Amino acid sequence: MLADHQALRAAVVVLLMTPQIPMIFFGDEFGTRTPFLFFTDHDDELGKLVTHGRRKEFAKFSAFADPAKRETIPDPNDAETFAASRPERPADAAAWEQFYARVLRLRREHVIPGIPGCRSLGAQALGKTGVRAAWLMGDEKIMTLAANFGTVPVNCEAGPGALLFGEEALERGTLGARAAVVWMQP
Repeated sequence: MLADHQALRAAVVVLLMTPQIPMIFFGDEFGTRTPFLFFTDHDDELGKLVTHGRRKEFAKFSAFADPAKRETIPDPNDAETFAASRPERPADAAAWEQFYARVLRLRREHVIPGIPGCRSLGAQALGKTGVRAAWLMGDEKIMTLAANFGTVPVNCEAGPGALLFGEEALERGTLGARAAVVWMQP
């Protein structure tokens, strides 16, 4: 579970620190493990069409090629699908909220001011499990982000500027497993 926790933290850093608008679902901010299922509240006729369409849409995925498997997809109009999507607060919810608050503060202070006029400087793979990307922010700062979602460290030299996040993840030219780092060059 700890490895999944670390990978999720790295994903949150990528989500919140890139210049794009992040999409956060209810409960993400406190680390819910409850799945967010697709649900609707349509009348009978439209509801049946939505359920059929959803299952038809999944048919192109090999895991749902068998019609019997598609029948296991939760019905979007079933009240139980909605109920199953209500996020439950896990025992470590307070730690997740503190983590989100820290990363959102960094976003507000360092990323948001440079979004107008921001442009990508490109990205590169870090082995099979990592990526490093950079942006020229609209305020002329360069932001570099590196993430490794694998189980072993990957080669990654420090980015230009000051380290904003991930000081524990970078060591002697390698980025640790399931970790993310962000630099900002003035």
